[in-house]
Amino acid sequence: MKPDTNTMSTDHNSDVLKIFGIDSNIIEHYDIFHRKDGVHIILKLINREQRCPVCQTRTTKVVNYIDKKIKHSVVSTSSCFIDYHARRYRCPACNKTFYESNPFTFGTERISSATVYSVLQDLKKPFETFKSVGERYHISTNTVINIFDRYISTPRLPMPSVLSIDEVYVPTDDRNKYLCWIGYTLLDNSKENCL
Repeated sequence: MKPDTNTMSTDHNSDVLKIFGIDSNIIEHYDIFHRKDGVHIILKLINREQRCPVCQTRTTKVVNYIDKKIKHSVVSTSSCFIDYHARRYRCPACNKTFYESNPFTFGTERISSATVYSVLQDLKKPFETFKSVGERYHISTNTVINIFDRYISTPRLPMPSVLSIDEVYVPTDDRNKYLCWIGYTLLDNSKENCL
């Protein structure tokens, strides 16, 4: 991967990783590149013993590496990506292959858990919209909606026993003189003694 503009090789400076919310204790090597589409943090984790998800056998046998691109928008001034050089292991007991534990995302998502958390924190504010949060974190409005739907469960409130509408404002604009009212009664019958 050749950088478009400039690069910063930072093998010994962990303060730069703190800006992006990344723990330097788990990183073997990283570089930071500024490209046309944003900031890219290219990194590889320290090789640690992993457990096979099938048979729970411990192994450090690396088969190959796969590059994963993760959206990591913790800095809202520009797009940020983690280009993660992920190890793929082979279990010596059952011969299954699997990836190392990924500390940046939930499962196989392509958006970092820090970005998901920031999006959900911003959506708590009543004046925020899906579009404004998406623009802030450089993700699409549909992605923000999907994050909200995946992690937030809002049960519907029960219908009240009495629903009253007192006043209705009808604009006096000559072009749009109409009023729509849908009345729905929940009474067993409409006799006077039931009202």
